[in-house]
Amino acid sequence: MLDMNKKYKILIVDDSRFNRLVMTSMLAKDYLLEEACDGKEAVLILQERAEEFSLVLLDIVMPNMDGFEFLKVMKECGWLDFLPVIMISSEYTPENIETSYRLGASELIQRPYDERVVCHRIANTIALSSKHRELSNALVDEVIRENESSAAMVSILSHIVETRNGESGAHVQNIRHITGLLLNELMKKTNQYPLSKEEMLQIITASSLHDIGKMSVPEEILNKPGKLTDEEFQIIKGHAMAGADMVEPLLHQENASPLIRMTYEICRWHHERYDGRGYPDGLKGDEIPIAAQVVSVADVYDALTSERCYKPAHTPDQAMQMIREGQCGAFHPLLLDCLSEILDRLKNPSRVSKDVIGDGTVSSQLLVADVLAHSRENGLFSSDKIMQTLTRERLRSKFFFNGPCAAFYYSVFPPVLHLNKAGRELFDVEESVISLGQGQAFPWDCGAQAIERLRDKLAAATSGRPLVLDELVVNAHGEAPQRYQCVMRTIWDSADAQRYTEVAGRLIPVEGVFSRDAGAGQREELSPGSSAMTGRSAWYLINALKFMVYNVRLVDPSDQSVVELDSSGTLSKCGHHCYDLWRQTSQCDNCVSAKCLTTQKKCAKIVFFDHEVFYVVSQYIEVDGTPLVLEMLTRITDDALLSENGQQLPSRSIADLNQKLLLDPLTNAYNRRYYDMRLRELSNSAALAIVNVDHFSLLNDRYGRAAGDKALLSIARAIGQEIRSPDALVRYDGDEFVILFDSISPDAFEATLQKIRGGVSALSIDGIEDGQPLTVSIGGAFGPDIPAVLMQRADEMLRKAKKQQNAVELWS
Repeated sequence: MLDMNKKYKILIVDDSRFNRLVMTSMLAKDYLLEEACDGKEAVLILQERAEEFSLVLLDIVMPNMDGFEFLKVMKECGWLDFLPVIMISSEYTPENIETSYRLGASELIQRPYDERVVCHRIANTIALSSKHRELSNALVDEVIRENESSAAMVSILSHIVETRNGESGAHVQNIRHITGLLLNELMKKTNQYPLSKEEMLQIITASSLHDIGKMSVPEEILNKPGKLTDEEFQIIKGHAMAGADMVEPLLHQENASPLIRMTYEICRWHHERYDGRGYPDGLKGDEIPIAAQVVSVADVYDALTSERCYKPAHTPDQAMQMIREGQCGAFHPLLLDCLSEILDRLKNPSRVSKDVIGDGTVSSQLLVADVLAHSRENGLFSSDKIMQTLTRERLRSKFFFNGPCAAFYYSVFPPVLHLNKAGRELFDVEESVISLGQGQAFPWDCGAQAIERLRDKLAAATSGRPLVLDELVVNAHGEAPQRYQCVMRTIWDSADAQRYTEVAGRLIPVEGVFSRDAGAGQREELSPGSSAMTGRSAWYLINALKFMVYNVRLVDPSDQSVVELDSSGTLSKCGHHCYDLWRQTSQCDNCVSAKCLTTQKKCAKIVFFDHEVFYVVSQYIEVDGTPLVLEMLTRITDDALLSENGQQLPSRSIADLNQKLLLDPLTNAYNRRYYDMRLRELSNSAALAIVNVDHFSLLNDRYGRAAGDKALLSIARAIGQEIRSPDALVRYDGDEFVILFDSISPDAFEATLQKIRGGVSALSIDGIEDGQPLTVSIGGAFGPDIPAVLMQRADEMLRKAKKQQNAVELWS
């Protein structure tokens, strides 16, 4: 249906003034109308303002350019993608009907006509076109969000691996860049691997997750500075198959995307060797997918040229020589030639071409192009400007909304200023949209020097450094001059654009009033990458970041205190600790801020808290010479990210992966890591029990480890059958389990433990030939009390139970 509050605009194209007059008299009360006397005049109108119109009414027979020629021009210019055409002519022949529809007309009406019929057809055509636009925009928006979300999810998961693996944050980005360069060079050298740009993008994106299987490897092995033992190396080698196992279930989902397949191939086979001596499957030559081969070369090169806890960094030339000599495995000779070709660009990162496929903007544009093509194939009207429009709207929304601060955005052409409610109130204007043509000035008075300074800073902005910060002194409707922090974000149509098209920003009031000559505006650009800054600059930076991230704060990791800054730039301890946010009583085990302070490098981690996922980035800065850490938190929600097939997976998937890290792989009970985490979270517990397998070492020695593993699995299952879903079973040590009970009575607690003891005694295990019975000793303590106290009491009871064997003892 049409929006009854909106007047749609129609272009009438007819050489007959009388025909145009008839149409005008019929439609003027319901529509905005514009006229053209032939096709050439109509083309000039649409070249300037095609997006203004909702429909074209077109005659066929006209001088200079007839209706069919005009339709061809509309198709070539892409106007037919979003602008429907109704042909109105007395030449209602089969040939004209067929030609009109073939060239893209939506309707053909014969003159003379019934006025009511024409009005209904016009309304229906505009309504259908509007609906198609909505569907097309929604489809493009969904794909863009999926692409952005997938990239975000890949970034998050790769950062999990990096932070556990002790690698620098640049590793994943390096792999992406090198992979992109290698793929481009490979396409130049051979047509043996005909990869489309979309497939190359998928390989680059998937390369970020090549080591996701290392999430299953203990950190003490990942970060061991010395040489690994044979057993430790076997565990490390298992990460390739572990990564494939994580991705493999997604391959069986309906409409699984090609990106999932690429990720699976790269995870599983990026350690295969061209000579067949790699792992896990010993593939040889082109049995190894080309995606895995390319990422393998990129991974080895970056590993050699990067510092690790177990080795220094090699130079690019040394790395190239080592790879050529086969010191790091065997690779496709053609890929080695490609690596040699791009070596100079790898030595000098500034020479990396902007057209490398890994660039996010190119990726989004390719996806949108696919969607637009799909839309056209399915009869949907769409515009190639949708991507730019959506991007602008997202960037505006970060700065421009009806909050407490005055906010604005300014379009360069046409020069129009938009103010939010707070901005209109500040400058005492009624209009939210102000045209700045014909010499009209901005509605605020901040002095000619300040305006010139703003222009210079905006002129120096780039698509890579779009943020600008300045301090202004504004006279607002007759009041005393007031200082404002002006945070601006330039908006660009593309990364290669020569000039920004819009500026979005906000004015944040600064405490105190002062005169214009107090040094206003002498502030640096907003640059969170700067490590040394004044207190005032840091205050500006933090206030600007508050509008971009979930939470931002200054931390002194030397004593885990949160540091506050007032508007004068003075530092003070606020009496809180950084770990208070996570409801902990001491420093986090994986405190990235402490690591950031030590290394003076950016660090990141993922925090799972209250069933939510947080991404924490720590940046080292010096505020007036005081070493501190700037912590920025982003909250990741289920509706913020999407999987490749549009399902709401991401934070749930990340939580699921985290869950896998908390499970014992043999028994599927929780592991010691989970217990330690719960210990920090729980203030009180209802009851706790320790279950110890009697004579387990003798059973292992007599029947072998396989029988021992079966016994532990069977015992875990027997315990699981007796406890409730709120309770938690933890494999605390090799032959020892801990059960955390939630809200249980003393009688039920004792009865449950006795059932567990009896259930284990009734087990029969394959491989134990003489049917030797299994027994357990159990020590329990009833709460409520903190788990550490209950653990101590239960341990005392366990020692008492083990003297009897196959017994239950409770603290009393």
